[in-house]
This record gives sequence, structure tokens and C-alpha cells, in this order.
Amino acid sequence: MIETVKTLICVENALWRDSVNLVGAARCFAGKNTNEVYALTINLDDTEAEAAITSAFDVVIRAKDDRIHPYDTPGIACCVERLQAEYGFDCVLFPASTFGRIVAPQAAARLQCALCADVVKIEREEDSGGTSGVNFIRPVFDAKMFAAVRGRGDEKPVMASIRAGLFTYEGATAGKKACVREWTPPSPPPESAGLTLLSVRKKAETCDIREKDLLIAVGAGAATCFEEVRELAVSLGGAVAASRKLVDAGVADRSAQVGQSGKTVSPRVYIALGIRGSAQHVAGLQNVGCLVAVNTDKDAPLCALADMVVVSDAAAFVHALHERRTDN
Repeated sequence: MIETVKTLICVENALWRDSVNLVGAARCFAGKNTNEVYALTINLDDTEAEAAITSAFDVVIRAKDDRIHPYDTPGIACCVERLQAEYGFDCVLFPASTFGRIVAPQAAARLQCALCADVVKIEREEDSGGTSGVNFIRPVFDAKMFAAVRGRGDEKPVMASIRAGLFTYEGATAGKKACVREWTPPSPPPESAGLTLLSVRKKAETCDIREKDLLIAVGAGAATCFEEVRELAVSLGGAVAASRKLVDAGVADRSAQVGQSGKTVSPRVYIALGIRGSAQHVAGLQNVGCLVAVNTDKDAPLCALADMVVVSDAAAFVHALHERRTDN
């Protein structure tokens, strides 16, 4: 039977693009059912973000209240609890960011419902009796295996935090515009964590590898030339990425890690230097335009997936690229 499935997505102000992409996850959750997707924004003051959210969602609940401070997780969890009582959502989704991983469990505790964290895939299926159910796929055992967590049909809401880069929003229907509701939250709970600013420290400028069209990824087989690869990637307008082994060894920053326990990327060109291609690393590659594998072992697993395989030492390959670029 076709029914209307209502999903609430809690928008994180700093990562609103990832939050908008969760509309794709909401559609997977709804399956063939009619889908109504709600956005909760709290003290959002960004014209570009508000325009994108208004065109992507069916309903936008715009909460503005100075009593709820940035990263006031108990206060935001309280808002989710009050909205659930009012709307009766079937599903509540959070981005699996640092912030989402903190506020989602608090909201789940207030609503006394289960939470599935770090979801990478959503599958809706029907059993032989016609009963519909949803499986949330998430990594377990340090991303060496995947588990399917099945939501109970009689439990509302189903709650999950979703990994970034795995679901996408394809764009609004022409002329679509959300119904916007201005909402003043009730008083935050007594334990509301209002933060006091003690100091400001400028963060070093870093790039998000998910936004680059060219990535040169370094694995254990190319660890010795990591800095040289970084310079080359930047000079070509791209960025350097890394396998988990290099991050664990302290050679690369975790923000550069590609894979199941890192970031999911979709560049036009992905050059993998000295990366064998474990299942965990391959899981971080989505819709790559051209995959180039550079490895001394032509039988490495990643070579079987590559569009082009270069059987070479990674350092020699990087040196040749430098020379070619200099000549041009």
C-alpha cells in the first residue's frame, strides 16, 4: 500500500551541502511511497544555503532563537523531540559529521528510539507477506565488514546518521519551492549547553578533497614521495589524497584519507600511486571519471578496476610527470 513517508533532516549550518544531499537518502528510505522531506535549520544566516534548502525540501522549519547557541547539542536534541511530537516523523536523519555524531544520540535518547550510525547505504525491501522494511548498511569491525541493520516497522521515528558523499540530491523539480515555517523553539532544557567563547584561533586553510576534479592518491608504495606528490597535485589544480596506511603512519592528515573510514570522492581523474586497492579504499571511490593505477604489481586489485594501468615505481612516475609538466 502506498503511504506518505515523512522524513526530517537536521541541517548542520557549516555543512549544509551535505545536509541537502541527504534528500537522496530520504528518497531511498521512502522507496515507492509518497515522500515528504522536512528540513530543520537553526539560526541559519546564509543566503545561498537558504535558497538551496528551500528548493530541495518540501517543508523548511526555520528555527531562530538566541537561546540556542551554535553546537548546543542538548538544545537541538530538544527541538527534534518537540517537532517529533508535533509531526510524527517516520525517519530522522543527521549528517555523520562530528556534530551529527554528538547530537543524534542525544535526540535518540530523548525519543527513546534506536539509532543506526555511519550509514553508507539504505535498502528498502518487502518480505513474502508484503510487509515493507528498511535495511541500513553500515561498516563494522574497523570497516572490514558491513552489517545490515533492519528498522522495525512499528518504531517511529527511525533514526540514522549518514556518511557524506554517498547520497546525492539531483536537483529540484522546476518551479518547486518549499513551504517555510518560522518556528520559535520552546525553552531549551535545563542542561542546555550554552557555549562561552574563550578565544579565537585562525585555522590553517585546507581544501576539501571531495571538491577537487583531480586527485593524486598516495599509498604505502609511494610514502617516501608524499610531499613531492602534494606539490605536483597543487600545481595541477588538484589535491593530494592518501590511503589509510599513510594516515595511520602519520605521513598524511586524516582529512586527506579516502576510503570507508575516510572520505568518499568522485573526481574526474584519480591517480592512485602505490595503492593495492583494498575493499575499504575502493568503497571511497564513487563515479570516478578516469582511474589511473600506478603500481609495480600489475595484479594489484585496484589495477583490475582502473581505466589505465602504469606498471612503474611511483617515485619514477611522479618524477616523469614533473619533467613533462616542466617541458610544457
